[in-house]
Amino acid sequence: MNKKTKNVFESEYYPEWYWTGSLHDAKLISLEELIIGRDWRHGKEGGNCLVLTLDPRGARERDVKEIRLYGYRILAADRAVKDFAGSWWYCDSLREEDGGFVLRITFQDLDGDKFDLAVGFKRAEADRKN
Repeated sequence: MNKKTKNVFESEYYPEWYWTGSLHDAKLISLEELIIGRDWRHGKEGGNCLVLTLDPRGARERDVKEIRLYGYRILAADRAVKDFAGSWWYCDSLREEDGGFVLRITFQDLDGDKFDLAVGFKRAEADRKN
């Protein structure tokens, strides 16, 4: 099966929800896996959603407080998803793939150990602080 991929950083296109600054040193407060119903009023499909809640005070881009990944699937994780909470965002990469996206995030804990999470998803939203 051929997969169509495109590195978002190699183009001039960034999704409007993406943080073009850096979330390096944002603290991951929680990861929550949700099942959501269809939003008939806004025409959005239901399904699953991965919610990443951040404390962005240490990051370069300090306004992103929550990221929601809709229609997600965990592609790879160095530890249980619930065990990522309490760590710090180290770096990430974003790719377009098969009509959706793949976000790969490296986190770091207090001991300096780094671990990765790769998530495929159909669409995303980022809540920003005012």
